Amino acid sequence: MDFMKILRSLEDFLYEVMTWLVFYPKTLWAILTAPIATLRYSDEQQGLPEEQQYLRTLNPILFLMLSLLLVHGVELAARSQAPGYSALPAFAQSESNLLIIRSLFFSAFPLSFALLLLGRTGQPIARNTLRGPFLAQCYTAAVFATLVGLGTNGALLQDERLRPAGGLLILLAAVWYLAVQSLWLSLELSVSRLTGFGLTVWATLRAAVGFVLAALILSAF
Repeated sequence: MDFMKILRSLEDFLYEVMTWLVFYPKTLWAILTAPIATLRYSDEQQGLPEEQQYLRTLNPILFLMLSLLLVHGVELAARSQAPGYSALPAFAQSESNLLIIRSLFFSAFPLSFALLLLGRTGQPIARNTLRGPFLAQCYTAAVFATLVGLGTNGALLQDERLRPAGGLLILLAAVWYLAVQSLWLSLELSVSRLTGFGLTVWATLRAAVGFVLAALILSAF
């Protein structure tokens, strides 16, 4: 076993993890302040060599996973004060299962929007064509997941003064997500904002219903 290789791997890992402290808030700020530009930035990255991609932000899938971990950490800290968590199904009360469920649920939205874009633009559904729009959509899905998760934690707390704030945050998350996705679709497909909104509602509902149906089917086995 080469000790220097192990040391180099540890060095690279430590550096990568520490850079998350810089690039996570940087990526979050970029999506919140310029969501359409960030989505297009992600599309542009697909034409670059892999080692040159996403040098100014976090990789979209990594950003989504870190967002879910952040929300889960907040939930763990608040769980002792949130009796509502005891009402979760038994399979969802396992920490690992809960993380997997959330990951699959919020990943269903990027997949739904990516499929919608490919279908509307007449592109074939293949691994190489699906990857770009899916990755881009992970950016907005991550912000949506973060806001919904934090809002849910607030709504389940015992302190009734914080519950309305949690509900308001969930509402703002939904409004922000629908607005950004509607604008993105209207620009990408050259359709009206109203048409973009209708397509957004359809893609969102398809993702949510599809996930629920898949979960029900899997739970039956």
